[in-house]
Amino acid sequence: MDVWNLILFLFGLFNVCIAFYSIWRCKLRSYNLYFVIFYLGLTFNCLKLSIFQTDKTFVDLYYFGVGPLAFTFILFLFEHLPKLKTDVKYSLVNLDFLYICLLIGFLGLKLYIVSVVGLRIESLFYSTFLVSGEEYSIPGISGLVGILQWMLLIFSPYVKKKYVVIAFVGIIVFAVLHVKRGDILRLFSFLLCYFVYKQIYLSGLLNKKMLKYVCLGLLVFLSFVLLGNLRQEARGGGSDSLSNNIGIKDASPALSWVYGYVAINYDVVRAYFDEIPTQKPTVVEQLFSGSDADSEPESGINGFNASTFISQFIKDFGVFYFIEMVVFALILGILIYIIRSINFLGCYVFILSLLLFAFFGNYLANRSIFFALLLSIFFFSLASENRKRVVWD
Repeated sequence: MDVWNLILFLFGLFNVCIAFYSIWRCKLRSYNLYFVIFYLGLTFNCLKLSIFQTDKTFVDLYYFGVGPLAFTFILFLFEHLPKLKTDVKYSLVNLDFLYICLLIGFLGLKLYIVSVVGLRIESLFYSTFLVSGEEYSIPGISGLVGILQWMLLIFSPYVKKKYVVIAFVGIIVFAVLHVKRGDILRLFSFLLCYFVYKQIYLSGLLNKKMLKYVCLGLLVFLSFVLLGNLRQEARGGGSDSLSNNIGIKDASPALSWVYGYVAINYDVVRAYFDEIPTQKPTVVEQLFSGSDADSEPESGINGFNASTFISQFIKDFGVFYFIEMVVFALILGILIYIIRSINFLGCYVFILSLLLFAFFGNYLANRSIFFALLLSIFFFSLASENRKRVVWD
């Protein structure tokens, strides 16, 4: 272990401890969740288990320190601003009726897309090669379906359970048919964040129910590790080839997948340090137009090409990446401030569930997700009577 790697390890470990202390004292918040997830992944990376990892330098401390710290500080400020008074005398939107409309629209458009382009899972019937998901989407309509899907999650705490069950089953079924593990993982991460947040708010950080929720979250994560291992074997590669790909000698498939999903991403980011930046704020621009910011990166390590929350900012502005990251934090902070003011727990938890993947990528920069947040805030602000169903601080 080189000196700078050790410094980064201690830096990440210190920040993880600070984040856990913040969760214990201030409850679960956007800033401390992002902080603990991002630096927990960095600490894991600094164990340096893979032979493909190179020595770290002061540059790593700069990139993994300045931007994330600034992002966290801005979210902290918006989380602690006094709430606006947003009392609405009349309820103009019934959330149960709105949810039914969203559900019908989601299922109807999904069936239409299937009738036009077919099912992605069909490509696995003939070979182990999975066709790109872009070939099974319709521009415009697929984006609208994505917005409806995320709004179904956001409004789920406020409507009758029978509607929610139908929506969640529909999301899971179509995710399986289109081989989208990410959609299923985001659904379960939303449920996990919702129950964990409510439990921490009601009973504190340390209790038996919290332990059950954490174990459930680990079980979901390990299930995706198992599915990844099965896919590797279906493609003709066993545990040996997997450990060789990730560069950990004689490692178990579970360790190889977890290290590939979490730790190695920080080395993928490092590949962008010396690239010529685009000098365009693509993360902010993509919130309103263009392709999504969580598209597949160019760089990678033996097939592991996912990167962390900060990668796109670095690709945009290089050493000045923190400027765009601050702008993005201000946009997100304003949304969180409005969400807190109108008492919109479902939307807040959805943001938490996406920050849960800070070690993997920036899903909040996805255009469909961003518009789902905006539309959900708009409709919820017109539903004053329904706000009383789920109360939080």
